[in-house]
Amino acid sequence: MFSKPYLELMIAPDDVFIKFLEQVVHPLVRQQDEQDEYIEFINKHLGNDGYKFSLADNISGFPVYRIDKVLDGVKGNVKNLIFAAVGQKPEIVISDSINNDIRIVKHEKNCLVYDRTIPNTGLYWADLVSWWAEMNGVSEPNLETEKQLYVRLFQTLSSPPEKLLFKSYFKCFKDLFDKNFPALIPQVYLHYDPYTIKQRAGKAYLPRQRMDFLLLFSNKQRIVLEVDGKQHYSDEDTSSPKKYAEMVQADRELKLNGYEVYRFGGYELMDEEAGAKIVKEFFEGLFKKHAVKPS
Repeated sequence: MFSKPYLELMIAPDDVFIKFLEQVVHPLVRQQDEQDEYIEFINKHLGNDGYKFSLADNISGFPVYRIDKVLDGVKGNVKNLIFAAVGQKPEIVISDSINNDIRIVKHEKNCLVYDRTIPNTGLYWADLVSWWAEMNGVSEPNLETEKQLYVRLFQTLSSPPEKLLFKSYFKCFKDLFDKNFPALIPQVYLHYDPYTIKQRAGKAYLPRQRMDFLLLFSNKQRIVLEVDGKQHYSDEDTSSPKKYAEMVQADRELKLNGYEVYRFGGYELMDEEAGAKIVKEFFEGLFKKHAVKPS
């Protein structure tokens, strides 16, 4: 049977429970090596609710931590993950507006649709491989299955800078993270407008329909990566303030909705060696920020 103090703690208000956890890792209670171990373990669970331990003070040189609210991230859960389209883009309709259910009515075979639930821990490459194996009738994922998925995703990348980013990410981090390797998902549909610009008399309501890459560290923590070629800010070889304004407006809206958006200039990823170094340093910083660690 559980003791009364334990039961009271489980139904206590958030501020009381937070105070309890802070005392659990206090330097008067834990030695530092043990303290670090507890913080790492508890942070994995706190992150799902938008909290984390942060360094607040020290006592005689020993760190004191407190629990802070972190950015809420995106509201709601991932429901429709449509990505890696090749050839003609899929045509999508809302089949049930009450449930927000969609259906791809044309060119469905040109894209991939991940239809599994995204866990609070985020979407790992191993999850994608397992799903891909099931899609292709393979009972147990193997190296060949993994290679096939990698090639299928790589086919959707149109520019050398995008390809360099994708290849460098796998080369630098795949073996290091192993089963905890976050999936880098290319060409993800964010918005969908069934009408062409011509049908809308030259006005695009949703200027950015796809994002170049998406990482899901959790349902809430969604990271958008964009690799900008000249088409993002010019018409042919003429600079276009209008295109640039549309791009930064779309960025603002994404950020206000809780997404993190990071842009690479295509030019900085043209050189193989220098570009790979840029990609490696970026992801090292991103993983550190989100406390994403190897398995």
